[in-house]
Amino acid sequence: MKILLIVLIVVIAIFVVVMCICQPEDSGSTSGSDGVEIWRTGNAATNLNYSEMMHMSQHPGLIFQSQIFTSYYFVYPAPATQKTIKSAKIHLLDRTGSYTGQAELTLGIYDYLGTLQHTVSTSPTDLQTALLNTWSSVTISSTAADLVITPGELLVFNISVSGGTGGDLRVSMKFEIEVS
Repeated sequence: MKILLIVLIVVIAIFVVVMCICQPEDSGSTSGSDGVEIWRTGNAATNLNYSEMMHMSQHPGLIFQSQIFTSYYFVYPAPATQKTIKSAKIHLLDRTGSYTGQAELTLGIYDYLGTLQHTVSTSPTDLQTALLNTWSSVTISSTAADLVITPGELLVFNISVSGGTGGDLRVSMKFEIEVS
C-alpha cells in the first residue's frame, strides 16, 4: 500500500512538472501584444486520463463518430500560469449521417483526474443543427470564476451522444479559444 502511495505521489509530481513545461503558448497558439492568446490545438481523447494524453500529438481539430463513441474530448494543455477565457468558438467543417438522440458539445474546466471543476459553456451546442463552414461562438458563463483556468487544470470540449442508439453521425470540427 505504501509503494502504491509513493508511485501515485511520483506520478502527480511528474504531471505537475510536465504541466509547467507544456504550455499552450508552445503548442499551436498565438499571442498578441495585448497579452491575449489564441489556442487552436489540443488532444483528441476518448477519456480524460492525462497520463495517456501526455503521449499524444496535438491536432487542430477532431472527427467525432456516434457509432464509435458516446463521449469524446478535445483537451487543451494545462496552462503554466492562470488564464481567463475571453471567448470560445467552434467551426464544423463537415457533417454526415444522423443520430436519433442528442449529439452535443459542451466546454468545461477539469482537473488532471478528469473531474469537472467549472462549466464554461452556458448551454450545449447541438452538433446536428449547428451551422456548417462558419465560426460559431460558444456562449460562455457570465460568472467570472467559471472562466478561470489555473495550472493543473484542463480546458475541455466534451462531445457526447445520449438518448439514441448507434446512428452514423460523423462530425469534423475545429476549435478556437481566446484567453488572457
